[in-house]
Amino acid sequence: MFRDSFWVIGSITGLLMFVLFFWEYVLGIKSIVRLFTDDVISIVNLHRWIGINAVLLLLLHPLTLILESLINRKEILLKVIPSNNYEFQVVLGELIFILVLIVWLSSYLVRKKISHRIWKLIHSLAYVVLPLTYIHAEQIGTFFKSSMIQDNIKITMLIFSLICLYRFFQFIGLFSNKYVVKSINNINKDVLGLNLTPVDSPIKPKRGQFVDIKLHGMGESHPFTVYYFKPENNEIYLAIKKAGKFTAKIGNLKIGDSVYLDGPYGVFTKEAYLPTSKKIVLIAGGIGITPFIQLIEYIKSNYANLEEVVLFYANKTIEDISLKKYLDSLNIPNLKVVICLSREQADVPYEKGHVDVNLMKRYLKNDIKSYQYFMCGPEPLMDGVTAELMSKGVEEKNIFKEEFGW
Repeated sequence: MFRDSFWVIGSITGLLMFVLFFWEYVLGIKSIVRLFTDDVISIVNLHRWIGINAVLLLLLHPLTLILESLINRKEILLKVIPSNNYEFQVVLGELIFILVLIVWLSSYLVRKKISHRIWKLIHSLAYVVLPLTYIHAEQIGTFFKSSMIQDNIKITMLIFSLICLYRFFQFIGLFSNKYVVKSINNINKDVLGLNLTPVDSPIKPKRGQFVDIKLHGMGESHPFTVYYFKPENNEIYLAIKKAGKFTAKIGNLKIGDSVYLDGPYGVFTKEAYLPTSKKIVLIAGGIGITPFIQLIEYIKSNYANLEEVVLFYANKTIEDISLKKYLDSLNIPNLKVVICLSREQADVPYEKGHVDVNLMKRYLKNDIKSYQYFMCGPEPLMDGVTAELMSKGVEEKNIFKEEFGW
């Protein structure tokens, strides 16, 4: 009985791993997830949690089978060149193991060290994992002998096939919304302003949401926050930092050129519009100012409902400030704008240094624990400020960050 228990555990972990892999594919499609929720980040966090547990099962699956072989004094099959079907399935299992580890390592350990394009290419390897796992389990899986489980797995594979077909159609732009460039200009030396108008079915983003943009029907897409939306003509305004090959191509667009949008996604700043939100701190870094523009426009006509709003905007130099004229022109009761420059040498009417708790205390009227905090910008800025705030007693539930996720 004890000798067989490791085999049973190995079989169970294999089946659970298959189920978790399937849900990774489902939760990885933003346009499907959007049918149920706009909260992309919660789904991304669930996606990551499932991925971590699927990898743990992936490690546990062969380990328990090896232990079973050792206990029962069987030959441990670790083959490179198979001589029969059973050995071929063992090699297939080894290949699945390697593929999943490559995808996992690229997503969790080196994601920030490689380009978005390379990461997506590596991540696409995941789409061969489930079919290979199905073949592997169908041939030598213990639980596949059950007709009920076989039927359920076949239904799962049918759904997976439909998901792959949908992703292919999505890749070639079948479900994207076509827009044309109405105007393009330089907001500052590193940021482009893009004004897009719809050709057919328009996207209607809520405040703080983002869209994915593709330059062709087929090709890669990147997320950008909609910093302004005109509901009367459905025009969308994007501010795009020039960084990398993709944004360089955006810079080469001309008036009348077509682009393709998908979305909208996200729920960032939604809590700031609740009647219970009275004291708000906005923390932006560089192009991270964009999600706050529509919130500021809302505050213009609703400032009486708010006790205090303070925007801390971090940049390197005065030339890096996006939408500077707009921010300088603001004169809204209960709203204070604090621009902070970390590398500016000239004498300017702004704060110098970094955004931190000490700077905030100088401008906030009340105890820092009594505010809600909304952040968008480079991760070191958000992580550093978050750690400081929490060390001073600010509850995590009152800290909100913009993360595109995918």
